Amino acid sequence: MIIKTIATTCVCLFLIGCASTPAPEGAYDGPATLMPIRKIPDHGRVMVQGQVDQILTKDEFIFRDKSGSAEVITNPEPSPEVYYAEHLTVIGAVNYSGFDKFIGERKDIYAEEIILPSGKIETFKGLKH
Repeated sequence: MIIKTIATTCVCLFLIGCASTPAPEGAYDGPATLMPIRKIPDHGRVMVQGQVDQILTKDEFIFRDKSGSAEVITNPEPSPEVYYAEHLTVIGAVNYSGFDKFIGERKDIYAEEIILPSGKIETFKGLKH
């Protein structure tokens, strides 16, 4: 019984440590850099171009380019009216914790701007850091 308790405690402490991976100093400063989704960092500002792959909720959708996919989050505001396979540019902040990496989650981009095909720019609060 004691060994089981110790093992459970160790696993819990490991998961808590993974979840609290801090962003490097200055990760969210400066301009967003255009890059493929596969290369977006664990922390920082990014710009990606691709298309809507799946609409999940009123404030979340899966975004894909040739290199991979990420989840775009606009909360608490709803996303602009986006459509499946629509081409967009997304500018936002990534905060990919060690726990997300451990459980195999895709990276989330907290949208600051979404540029629609019409050229209209929708703005959002992004990641509060």
